Amino acid sequence: MSIFKYLDYKEYLKKTIDKNAKIYGYRAKLAEAAGCQRSFLSQVLHSSPHLTLEHGIGLCRYWQFSPMERDYFLALVQLARAGNDELKDYFKSQLERMRREQADLSQRYRQEDITRGDESAIYYSSWHYAAIHMLSTIPEFQHKPSTAKRLQLPMAVVEEAAQVLQRLGLVESQGEYVLSTKKSIHLSKSSYLNNLNHSLWRQKISQGLLTPYSRDFHYTALYTLSREDMDHLQQMLVEFVDATRKLVAPSKEEEMVSLCCDLIRV
Repeated sequence: MSIFKYLDYKEYLKKTIDKNAKIYGYRAKLAEAAGCQRSFLSQVLHSSPHLTLEHGIGLCRYWQFSPMERDYFLALVQLARAGNDELKDYFKSQLERMRREQADLSQRYRQEDITRGDESAIYYSSWHYAAIHMLSTIPEFQHKPSTAKRLQLPMAVVEEAAQVLQRLGLVESQGEYVLSTKKSIHLSKSSYLNNLNHSLWRQKISQGLLTPYSRDFHYTALYTLSREDMDHLQQMLVEFVDATRKLVAPSKEEEMVSLCCDLIRV
């Protein structure tokens, strides 16, 4: 369960207990982690008392929260304990800022950015630079003629791209072979190249609709929903991206795919 869906720490606490109802003594384990009596935890759940920050940090440690999740949960506790509207508004603004930050993938996956002037622009000027870069991680496509055949590109284009990628430190070009240096990149959301990068890959996917591969998957939908549920939907997509990265990281390099997710207000 994502803590970022919640604006009430008690609601999150109740949902967490319900989800772990089959774990014997789970509520007692939470009380121990918080450093309080089980009876006090029950009062927190069903009455007016609130956790202290000391209780909260113990729970965060027990749940093995990330620093961002810990900060968010503790801010929820502070919001609930705030004694006037001005202080409540302050913590609400902090919570909103943290929700925005955790939804920004460039903040979640801090990687080295390509920022070397003209060559960074070259990398994102066409889809084939990134495609050749990623194919260089798959053994059968580390041979430049194989890359050219797979992408249906002239050898001269592959050669030129390999030179650019090598100058950026992303590959090593050795004769007819191009080998990945395993350097990972995530373009910052604030970069002026970000929109171009998104657009190029969506254009490439649109071209693929004309010659579909049997295992391709396409889905387009238009919904109307509440603003709160739109926030939940955005969080679901962020969690999905988290799951894809955990799946892909240890996966053997055999195939190259493009995954594009879009959620926009129309």
